[in-house]
Amino acid sequence: MATGRTVGVMGARGGVGASCLAASLAAESARTRPTALVDLDLGGAGLDVLLGIENDGGLRWPDLGAARGQVAADDVVPLLPTWERASVLSADHRRPGPPSPEVVVDVLGGLRGGAAPVVLDLPRVAAARDGRLLGLCDVIVLLVPCDVPGVAGAHAILGGPLLAAAVVWLVAASSIGRLAPVEVADALDRPLSAVLRVDRTAAEAVERGLGPLAVRRQRLRRFAAEIWRGVEALAGDASALTSIASVPRAGRAEWSR
Repeated sequence: MATGRTVGVMGARGGVGASCLAASLAAESARTRPTALVDLDLGGAGLDVLLGIENDGGLRWPDLGAARGQVAADDVVPLLPTWERASVLSADHRRPGPPSPEVVVDVLGGLRGGAAPVVLDLPRVAAARDGRLLGLCDVIVLLVPCDVPGVAGAHAILGGPLLAAAVVWLVAASSIGRLAPVEVADALDRPLSAVLRVDRTAAEAVERGLGPLAVRRQRLRRFAAEIWRGVEALAGDASALTSIASVPRAGRAEWSR
């Protein structure tokens, strides 16, 4: 597993499953080493609700409102609630006021400066509002549904907030919409790194408080493991990765700059 790498996950539009993918990435990483999962939708219901841990004790973003300057990961991570062994820093639907952008950047800088991987659940609005969040990511995974609104959203994001991002991997959500993944790639004029079949029954598991890994666990784990292998390659000799010439088969991933 890549040490101290930060992966951001963003959806091209709402409802595509980006938060579930971010949670899956954190859970896969946490199987072998400490990992932090960070909710950046600070005006939302809270990632802890999605994971079914909203009633667990531990710090949330409102508790860190005074954290400024040098924020050590070792001072924050042990106080966070955990899910699937990952430490989770979530918004709090009971205290919806978000911390200042400076606090967010300082806390993320501290987490990123630790030895553990960090996964950011990165909403489009936050990325557009504060480009510093994108600069903290070594890799950004953009999940694009195979429909017209998703492609339009991806166009806007790639031409705006993600324009200066160092490494962006496009993942097509093939079970959402009627477009083929190759049509998504053609419309965006960019290669896809992978194709993921999103399991619609995950929403039912979340409603039951079981979290997104309660169904199709092995599929999500395999896919998350593929992404981490790509992150490891970037941490090593990225020039050894070959560019993608065609859209890979569903569930198979290839990763490059």
